[in-house]
Amino acid sequence: WVLTGLPVGVAANFTDPGIQDHQTSQVSWGDGTSDPNTAFNAFDEAFGEGTGSLSHTHVFNVPGTYAVQLTITDDDSDSDMESASVRVVTPEQAVIELIAMIDAVIASTTDTGVLADLRQARIALTGTNENSHNGALKMIRAGENEAAAAFALTSATWLERVAESGADVAVPIALLKQVAAALSA
Repeated sequence: WVLTGLPVGVAANFTDPGIQDHQTSQVSWGDGTSDPNTAFNAFDEAFGEGTGSLSHTHVFNVPGTYAVQLTITDDDSDSDMESASVRVVTPEQAVIELIAMIDAVIASTTDTGVLADLRQARIALTGTNENSHNGALKMIRAGENEAAAAFALTSATWLERVAESGADVAVPIALLKQVAAALSA
């Protein structure tokens, strides 16, 4: 998934064999917006050398699943279209999924030191107990995004300690850092 409020990018290399053609391109983001290659961050036609490239970014502001389509067309009207489904979540939804990821690691861990660090990572997201007023999830719900970002980074720090013990938690660490960035944006 990607987070609301953060840019998501599309990049591609393409070829156009045969007669030297010029190409155009368009990205339809699935949220009602589309951008032509004239608006891209970078667009290099496959004219002459036969290989082209493009890149562009977009920010989704509403959660959901979007069908992103990239179309490249040459001046002979030949075209190619590639698509991908992009799931966009809010920071709150992301934290809920990250708690589940940490719970799965806790369930499969027997090392008491690693378990203690995993529990600290979880507490940074959920708070110390049901009635607590801390933790990233509770701060998001209270509209305290900077505090929520700090708790997300604290959770990532605990998971970095877990990673030093050999546990595979690289994905949750990276996702927590993205959550913190989205909350700080």
